[in-house]
Amino acid sequence: MFSKLIPQTGSIYLMQHHSILYVKEGNGMAQIDFATYDNLENKIIYLSPGQYIKFLFGNFEIWRKKITSEIVGHTPESRVLFKHLVSIGHIDDYDTFVHTFFSSHSSQSCNDSELLNQSVKSWFQLNPFHAKKEEYRLIFNFRDRLDEQLTDTKIFSEKKFNAVETNRESAALLNKKLRLSSKRIVQRRLLLEAQRQLVFSDKSVKQVAGQLGYDDPAYFNRFFSLKYNASPLEFRKTFNYSMPDSFVQNLEELIRQYHKTEHSVSFYAGKLHMSIQTLARKTNEKFSTSVGRLIRRELFSSAKTLLQQGMPVHEAAWELGFKEPNHFSAFFKSVSGITPTAFIL
Repeated sequence: MFSKLIPQTGSIYLMQHHSILYVKEGNGMAQIDFATYDNLENKIIYLSPGQYIKFLFGNFEIWRKKITSEIVGHTPESRVLFKHLVSIGHIDDYDTFVHTFFSSHSSQSCNDSELLNQSVKSWFQLNPFHAKKEEYRLIFNFRDRLDEQLTDTKIFSEKKFNAVETNRESAALLNKKLRLSSKRIVQRRLLLEAQRQLVFSDKSVKQVAGQLGYDDPAYFNRFFSLKYNASPLEFRKTFNYSMPDSFVQNLEELIRQYHKTEHSVSFYAGKLHMSIQTLARKTNEKFSTSVGRLIRRELFSSAKTLLQQGMPVHEAAWELGFKEPNHFSAFFKSVSGITPTAFIL
């Protein structure tokens, strides 16, 4: 059965099982495996054991279902859902998925195997990388081999893996479909494994470096710092998953309170007693986006609510701090692709 989850802002939910998360309602931002996502409403997300989701900003209503590893293993091509290539595995097929399966969350009739099979079918229909099934097979085989070697008890060798596992054909396919070189894919996966080890284990930086194939921790520190703009130790201190992040909470509260009247970054920097540059840097570190985008996201959310409640466009514009209705209409269209008038029709 699906179970309802009203997540707490700032809390981390570490997956112990393969899980399906249906974001029934959600206006905000979430972090999954150190990457930030928004626009999650009505998406169905697939997470594997060891992955986490942290709700950074906004309000969500989530419905979650755990799937046993046995069912995942016996479902052909389920890896396309749980093996995330570039971003999270998800589908947007609301009609065929939600109405067929989510409506059964209160009964025992929901068949997990059928649920996954339909999910796989929907994912291939979505075809996020515009590839053929045989091409997907080759891409995911590459990712499987990479994951197996990284999680093996033996020390990983990036140089050996690239030499043995990557040929000209697979390298060209990865470049064409994922727009990433095989070397870049390996390094992204190495960085993710390093982040997981630093945050969710008590291993020393030297131990993490050794497991990932770095004989000299200094080389690992350099690799990590170049990719993340922080040393491994700085990253570990910054990402304290067991404690609420006061900066995230304070910025969220300020934007919620003042976004209708205050649209400038300097206002929020002043409220937080920091320079614009410091606020921009910390926001990018925590949210992987800009302060301006956070303000616009909250403005757009409020705009939709006001319009759905029947407020005329010109009144919604004034309510949200726009001096002219046409400025509000231009903002709304830049975010949604349609005018406020078209939205309410």
